[in-house]
Amino acid sequence: MDFSEALHALKRGERIRRAEWEHEGKWIAMEKASTKSGIMSLPYVYMKTGQGYLIPWLPDHVDLLAEDWQLMPGMRKRLTMYDPHFQT
Repeated sequence: MDFSEALHALKRGERIRRAEWEHEGKWIAMEKASTKSGIMSLPYVYMKTGQGYLIPWLPDHVDLLAEDWQLMPGMRKRLTMYDPHFQT
C-alpha cells in the first residue's frame, strides 16, 4: 500500500511497516494523545526499533513515496478509553 493508505491504517490504530525494513520487529504506530494524560497533547507517530526501543518517528521523502507499506498482522494497537474509537 502507499503512504496515504498507511496513514489511514495508523489512524485506525493499526501498526504498520515497510517491506524493505530488514528487521521483522520494526514497526510504526500512532498514539492519540490525551490532555488527561498530562504528557502529550497532540497525536504523534512512534517507531519500535529492531532493538525494541520506542522512538519518535517522522517519514522522509523515501517513506512518503514508497508503495511497500504493510499491516502488521495481529498487531492492532490496543485502544484506550481516551481513543474516539474505544467502545465499552
